[in-house]
Amino acid sequence: QAGTTRDLVTVESWWGGHSFQLIDTAGLESREESDPEAPISQEAQLQAAEAARGADVHIWCMDATLGDGFEWLKHPDAVLPDSKRSAELICVATKRDLMPAGWDGDSMQADLAVSSESGAGVESLIERLVAFAERRDAGETGSVIGTAARCQDSLTAAIDHLGQAVQWTEQSAGHELVAAEMRLAVEAIGEVTGQVYTDDILDRVFGRFCIGK
Repeated sequence: QAGTTRDLVTVESWWGGHSFQLIDTAGLESREESDPEAPISQEAQLQAAEAARGADVHIWCMDATLGDGFEWLKHPDAVLPDSKRSAELICVATKRDLMPAGWDGDSMQADLAVSSESGAGVESLIERLVAFAERRDAGETGSVIGTAARCQDSLTAAIDHLGQAVQWTEQSAGHELVAAEMRLAVEAIGEVTGQVYTDDILDRVFGRFCIGK
């Protein structure tokens, strides 16, 4: 029954080797301030918006018997309210069992048509979710590999600069040459950690010497 979901309802599921957290929220609605249930509705809308902001996938459900459609969500310029830019959108027509035989949701521009009564379409929805998870994991793996390669390059550069600094020290070269190599080494390490404290480190190490800029 429309309007009965107020609090977030969360369940954990495991499909296709992937863990999913499903969150059912209150549907979008607005009530007049004079409505006694307005404060409860507003709180439910706030909870729904908070859940939406953290979601990787939005399953937008619409009652197939109402005759509305997903045209506004399918528009190229449409922005899904309270969502990540990268969030996946799946438009689902519900109550498929109450529609004529052969009806598939195309008239609503739905991605899927499902029935919680008969279970029709539910497996297809799960397959869509698993496919999304696999694409996301593949993208994250690629990002991790790229990041690891960059880190390796930075650490290799840091080792090279430190090795050169040791050589300058053994050869009793000028302190400014040693300092320069150490600065480069620290900057390379900073590319890995995201933090560079060159001035602090060099002040401690070479605080007794006059270092040229």
